[in-house]
Amino acid sequence: MAIAKKTTTNSVTLEGNLGAQATLYRETGKVTFGKARLAIWQGKDRPALWITVNAFNDTAEKLAELAKGTRIRITGRLKAHEYDGKQYLEVVAHTVKPVTRKPKSDQQPTEAAA
Repeated sequence: MAIAKKTTTNSVTLEGNLGAQATLYRETGKVTFGKARLAIWQGKDRPALWITVNAFNDTAEKLAELAKGTRIRITGRLKAHEYDGKQYLEVVAHTVKPVTRKPKSDQQPTEAAA
C-alpha cells in the first residue's frame, strides 16, 4: 500500500497600488532582480497594508515598467523573515499584471420628476 505524500502549497494573489516605481538591479550575465512596495487598501478607517514585492528576470522587467500608483495584481509565494527583531512579509512574484478598473455603474443620470 502506497502512502500519499502530504504537500503544501504556498500561493498568494494580491491586488493593490504600487507605492513607487520598482527598483531594478541588473548584473551582466546574472539574474535581474526587481523590488517594489505594494499598498493594499483595507477599508475606509484602516491604514493600507504595505507588502514588499520581489521579482526576478522577465517578471522584474515587467514590474519595473509600471509607474507609481498603477493598480496591479500579483501572484506568487509568500515569504516571511525577521530583521532587527521585527517580522516582515514579502511576496516573491511569479506574475505581475496591471489591472484596469471598470466603472462602478453604467447607469445614466435620470431626470428628477417634476
